[in-house]
Amino acid sequence: MTTSARKPPWQSAAVSPAERRALGRAIRARTPRDSHAEWSPHRGRNPLGILEEQDRCRIARLVPLRWARMAGSPLAYFRGAAGVMAADLARTAATGIDVQTSGDSHLLNFGLYASPERTLMFDLNDFDETITGPWEWDVKRLAASVVVAGRSAGLGRADAGLAAEESVRRYRQSMAQLAAMSVLDGWYLCIEAAAAARNRTLRRATKHASTRAASRDHIHAYSKLTEIVDGRPRLKDRHPLLMQGKEAHASVLEPFVGRAHDGHQGERVVCGQRVLQAASDSLLGWATGVEGRQYYWRQLWDNKGAYDVEAMSAPELAEYAGLCGTCLAQAHARSSDAAMISGYMGTGANLDRAISRFAQAYAEQNERDHAELLEAVRSGRIEAAIDGY
Repeated sequence: MTTSARKPPWQSAAVSPAERRALGRAIRARTPRDSHAEWSPHRGRNPLGILEEQDRCRIARLVPLRWARMAGSPLAYFRGAAGVMAADLARTAATGIDVQTSGDSHLLNFGLYASPERTLMFDLNDFDETITGPWEWDVKRLAASVVVAGRSAGLGRADAGLAAEESVRRYRQSMAQLAAMSVLDGWYLCIEAAAAARNRTLRRATKHASTRAASRDHIHAYSKLTEIVDGRPRLKDRHPLLMQGKEAHASVLEPFVGRAHDGHQGERVVCGQRVLQAASDSLLGWATGVEGRQYYWRQLWDNKGAYDVEAMSAPELAEYAGLCGTCLAQAHARSSDAAMISGYMGTGANLDRAISRFAQAYAEQNERDHAELLEAVRSGRIEAAIDGY
């Protein structure tokens, strides 16, 4: 299973919510909330080396395509550099409170999809890196992605920073609400697309994402991936139809969480998704293929819709970041102690501002890393092309 077998001492019926909040507040003595603002690259940091190491387990002819996509923009680079940020986050402050992490909670890994009941939901939608780990790492990756996206959208430093701060503020406020709820009530919380559409700030962006989601179903997949040959439908290529199988590798967080996942990597992804999402694909599964390769599968297109963050105004980005923060808090609370996390975060904006400062600094680091990749492509050290696709 994905979730840790260890039961933290605070998760006991004998410890009241008030006592657990007090335990969270006590952690501030060893991990001050201001410490989460800190970021500086360590000596010997090698982002391209980390990414090149990941290429060892990828299909060789597709590696240049991956590099080409990451070279496209700082935001595209950020999306592909979860392993780099995992190594960086491992050197930042942490409270020691674990959750089922997403492992890659950037704001483009949230979006719309259809629940088994065919309700259009807003939730996390990528779980390749999920594993038990520090809640702060997910929050920091989300906040940093907000600043990176804001800069890509042409927003100023202040607006991008405020949007990142809003993501943390909404995470903190949602965690406080979850701490006051029963475990089951918190578990069943969800965000429907209809609720996002009622938000005046996000109405336009949600309508666009919902329209796209409505067109991405099995019928559309069928028409796009098949052609008529001798009067019968045939797959145009070797892509799967309806179901998507994806090879599962170890989470990029695994080297840094103090314990390895020693089970099936496909099972890790599927079980993590079922914990983190309010409602998951009923066809999720995992299997072992040829040569012992481990896979998970899911529906290929299930009314999935994404928000175009690079087209958002400053108010839209801030509201969308807050929606992602709320969603992330709900996901984390399903596997950990909301009262203790809430106790640590507190009711003021200290942590919100600290992580926003971290996000600003890390977005600048991300731009330097992206520039390093572009130079590696120009020099010929790295091949970035789409010829092999």
